[in-house]
Amino acid sequence: MINSKARNPYSIETYLPPEQKIIETSTVKQFKALMSMIAGSSMEDQPDVWPIIGAPGIGKTVAIQSYLDSLQPGLSVGQSSSSIAITARPRTTPYSLVGAIVGSFQDEPYNPPRKSTAKALTKAVKAIALHKLEILIIDRADYLYKDSFELLLHICEMAGCPIVAVGLPRMRQLLARHREFAKQGECLTSLQSLGLEEISAIVLPGLTIPLWSFNCQDGTDRAMGERIWKMVSPSMRRLRNLLQLASQIAEAYDAPRITNDIITEAFQWSATQEERRRFAQGSKPQACPAKPTRRVGT
Repeated sequence: MINSKARNPYSIETYLPPEQKIIETSTVKQFKALMSMIAGSSMEDQPDVWPIIGAPGIGKTVAIQSYLDSLQPGLSVGQSSSSIAITARPRTTPYSLVGAIVGSFQDEPYNPPRKSTAKALTKAVKAIALHKLEILIIDRADYLYKDSFELLLHICEMAGCPIVAVGLPRMRQLLARHREFAKQGECLTSLQSLGLEEISAIVLPGLTIPLWSFNCQDGTDRAMGERIWKMVSPSMRRLRNLLQLASQIAEAYDAPRITNDIITEAFQWSATQEERRRFAQGSKPQACPAKPTRRVGT
């Protein structure tokens, strides 16, 4: 079993408060379905690295953690008994990527000796085999350059462990520029952003934030929810940040709950110029288009 006490600076971080349970949105369910498909795939021509993309803030990291929790709840963030997830950082090199992978299996970060990436790669492959890892997930994989992505292909080939690369839509550009990633480009899948109906029926009632309450059966609440989603769509992260700021403002005013006026003030404090312009025009940003999942065995 993977050491649940491992401390790795490349561990994923959902930034959810302890009291907030993960909400099983359609995005989370879609990701879990993709992971089940990948884990159960036995095709010889399957890609070594499975790329999954999604718009900023739609809940990719939360979906990863929800998947790991479904395998074995109670372990550290980014871990399960059969899978681990690490986060790529800006300018992640093959050297640091291998160190992050190896560090996920031990009590402290692993810093490979300089100019010994090959030895560190062997160490990572042995660790994957020793712990019988079934899937390795790389979050924010759009930060990876060509050499780091090639390293993932080598790890897959040597360890026989599929790797799932999750990131922003810009990852598509890396795959399209290099012919050696053609197979990955063909299997690239997009996570769908949430619609207003799901936000009102599932997400807003399920948020645990001081002074926030939402009844999807109440017309006033539903109108407020629609207005909030126009402010932040399609970002779940922006939604939580906006409501957390609104909660602080409500506490400062000694208000009994978050209201439309408080939401407006929070938006004025936190919105970017682009968000203000978009909201004023009543338009929504384009969600990342969904691409049908490649069927295994066809």
